[in-house]
Amino acid sequence: MTISDDEWTQKAEQGLMELIEGATVTKEQMDKDGCVHTLEAKLPPNIDAVKFALKNRSKGKWADKTETTITQVNVNLNASYNEVKELMEKERQRLIAEQDNAIDVDYIEVNNAKNAAE
Repeated sequence: MTISDDEWTQKAEQGLMELIEGATVTKEQMDKDGCVHTLEAKLPPNIDAVKFALKNRSKGKWADKTETTITQVNVNLNASYNEVKELMEKERQRLIAEQDNAIDVDYIEVNNAKNAAE
């Protein structure tokens, strides 16, 4: 007897739910006097079945590994030769002006000290 894929899936899901919840097992047993007794036992939940269900139903919360995606961004800056040359000239002029100011201050301090000594 073959069963359809849907029936098989339904049976598998039902079996998994029994494992997750803890199945109830009924067994008939005959004692030495010949009396038949029905025994019922509640099986504890299967931890592996619970982990399997949680990992597959709530992947983000219960997954063993989390996937990390790294995005690389490449930025190309294009400037014309003249723009770069102009910026470099402005920076060079600024540095020269700073050096001139520093030299002037040192020259003034040296002359003031020289005049004070005389």
